[in-house]
Amino acid sequence: MPEGQYTMLKPTNGTPYWVDYSPKEGAYYYACGGSVATYHTASGIIILPSNINLLGTGNGRNAYISFGVDGGSAGAIDIGLRNFGVGKNNPAGDGWEAVCYECNEDVLYTLGKAPRNAKRARVEVTPNRVETNKIRFFVEWLDNSNNVIDSSTTYNDEFELSKNYSWTAFYRFASMVTWEDSASRSDSTYMLGGEFMNVKVGSSNWGISTSTIDRAWIINHPKCQLPDGYWATGEQFRIDHWA
Repeated sequence: MPEGQYTMLKPTNGTPYWVDYSPKEGAYYYACGGSVATYHTASGIIILPSNINLLGTGNGRNAYISFGVDGGSAGAIDIGLRNFGVGKNNPAGDGWEAVCYECNEDVLYTLGKAPRNAKRARVEVTPNRVETNKIRFFVEWLDNSNNVIDSSTTYNDEFELSKNYSWTAFYRFASMVTWEDSASRSDSTYMLGGEFMNVKVGSSNWGISTSTIDRAWIINHPKCQLPDGYWATGEQFRIDHWA
């Protein structure tokens, strides 16, 4: 499919909830679904990309592998992992960290850095349905066998946001973003071998093939792909802004 278009994974005749075709946003994908009122919590294990370049031939990008919660008219909360690479000389970036981003307020909370040898992260997000300006985030950093690397780096806390949200549904995504006006989707940045696994809302599987996901799409395929398809408990992803 040509650049600047979407590829619907589910439903195949649908349209995305949100879309941005700009080169700043690059290629990315979303999977959305799972009522907060019904399931309360979204969780899963994120396998960190095995091969990553955030510098490329341009001014660099930031990588995001994230959960999120739609907050209705107040906006949405992205809450998950980021690797900061803009303007850095290290092609692999500055390492993964846990963050929460309030989209409408332009506020980024940093919730802790990953140990240098982390290969995976177990993540859980729980919006407060009573005090709707609060959300709980849990992350622990794992090795390839899902063993906790350093319990002192585990984050598990509820924190206060700048406004109240009408929590509706969960989502997840992977993207590589830059703020450079001269950005190109052919800047040779990439993250390969990343995966969402064991994803659940409540105790129910949260894969794209299940009824808990009602909408999923890719922007700028084939520069973003789910190379092995998708299944009931997750999917592998790759983003490759090849020249």
